[in-house]
Amino acid sequence: MPNAAFKGDAYFNGPFNKILDVRLLREQFEEFFVPSIRQINSEAVSIGMGPVVAEAQDWCVQRRILNPVQVLGYFPHASGRSGSQFAYFMRRKVLSELSARDPVRYRASALDAAYERMRNNVRCRFPKAFLV
Repeated sequence: MPNAAFKGDAYFNGPFNKILDVRLLREQFEEFFVPSIRQINSEAVSIGMGPVVAEAQDWCVQRRILNPVQVLGYFPHASGRSGSQFAYFMRRKVLSELSARDPVRYRASALDAAYERMRNNVRCRFPKAFLV
């Protein structure tokens, strides 16, 4: 997986600012990820897989490496440890249907904001597309 970061034997699961705080991770980001973003066709759109990637995309937008209209938002990562977050994000489940132990209950507001950002950006960029 390109640009993956690990902490111990697991994928790094911290916030984007922690990537920038660790010299090695920041160097990898700036020396490999950013140049790969610069090579993307200016007509292409980008959808991140998770909030950390979205933060990296926003960092690139702030530095004019990506055009804001290229970033549609992010989908939550559909890993086995993520509970119902993808089903919740895609509006296949509502909060009241989630079990009391589902970790999505603690991320619902962030997922709702990500969904709205994606929906609004898709509608603006692709007016004929439909996203519930």
